[in-house]
Amino acid sequence: MTRIYSFFEGLYSRRSERRNFIRALFAEVDFNTKDLYFFIESSRDLSKLHIALQNDAALIPHITAANHTHVYRRNITNLHYIEDGLIKRLVLFYGLLDKISAQINGLNLPSFATVSTAAKITTIERIVHNVTECEKIGNEILIEFKRNYRWLSATRGYRPYIVGKTREGF
Repeated sequence: MTRIYSFFEGLYSRRSERRNFIRALFAEVDFNTKDLYFFIESSRDLSKLHIALQNDAALIPHITAANHTHVYRRNITNLHYIEDGLIKRLVLFYGLLDKISAQINGLNLPSFATVSTAAKITTIERIVHNVTECEKIGNEILIEFKRNYRWLSATRGYRPYIVGKTREGF
């Protein structure tokens, strides 16, 4: 009886661990995807930045990158709980988050101050492009999570878009 009890207790524990991991990963991807969306919304009109850079060659745009990757990084060994197609997208998503962070950190390097205004604008546009691509992938991942893990009954958390105006729903 002890062995049977231990077997079922272990089975329940693994299922619980899997569910908690998938829920936490969903929430982390959701949080990051919303942050990316907010960045895109606040970057829609880059014309003001173009003018500011042309007027002040020494201007360094202030962009922050605060990606949340704790769940993914701490549980990389638990990715076997996720379906293969979704794993590929998750690796791409988190890889793009790292790339975006590196690009943003590059804005603060001394070498960035020495490039031409056109090069600065191109760099910012590349960051916005990568953020847009990553946000799209994040939304696709969330849809796939909902489809593949219906038992999760996952819903996206609400966070208002504060810069400029509040966006309802989301």
